[in-house]
Amino acid sequence: NIYTAADTSTKALVPDDRPYAGWLYVGASLNAEKPRAPSGTFSNMTSVELDLGIVGPQAYAEDIQNGYHKLIGIGEAEGWRNQLKNEPAVLLTASRTWRSAPLALGRFAADVLPELDAGLGNVATYAGAGVMVRFGQGLDVDYGPSRNPPFYSPPEIADPDRDFAWYAFVGANGRAVAHNIFLDGNTFVDSHSVDRKWLAGDLRFGVAMMAHGVKLELAETIRAREFTEQGDADRFATLTLSARF
Repeated sequence: NIYTAADTSTKALVPDDRPYAGWLYVGASLNAEKPRAPSGTFSNMTSVELDLGIVGPQAYAEDIQNGYHKLIGIGEAEGWRNQLKNEPAVLLTASRTWRSAPLALGRFAADVLPELDAGLGNVATYAGAGVMVRFGQGLDVDYGPSRNPPFYSPPEIADPDRDFAWYAFVGANGRAVAHNIFLDGNTFVDSHSVDRKWLAGDLRFGVAMMAHGVKLELAETIRAREFTEQGDADRFATLTLSARF
């Protein structure tokens, strides 16, 4: 994961914008599904993920970003001398997503996915809740799209044998954030930081398609301002390809 200030043309520290930072990590997750009882309303998926890595120059974010910029012939990001210092980075996340019984709408169906999630570590500490609404066909194939960066988790395909499924989705998530290293700066040494907001939230919408355990999803996210000096809300797209085999 790579983060820079909005103005990447200056070598000087931009005190009112987010710190430059890179996070290189590997993660492993466990997922457990509880099917819906015949007379029940919801099934659920519980996920636990552990990410271990490093934040700082040894994440090689500067080399990756500016190497790519050179490759495509655009200007380099000049402010990497101000990035966060090297620090071992640990993040443990847990979430539970409920999936309602589908509401039949002719050949299509709709459902609702409430969610609770939390994270603990020197990368981030937070607790959140959200809800998503989906419309499509074969909604029992999974429990919604992948999580948003920077606390990314891959999607779980619950039924890889289905021939084809698709859905459109829209959802919102809110979080109470006690710590975010990419805004608060390094944990153990002084570094650049900004005045982080305690509450954060995302509005997300998109489409997903699955066939024989292969899933492609396209999502657009509008994220509320995360720190007081931030001018506008962030908006970004994600394209995710995953497979279960």
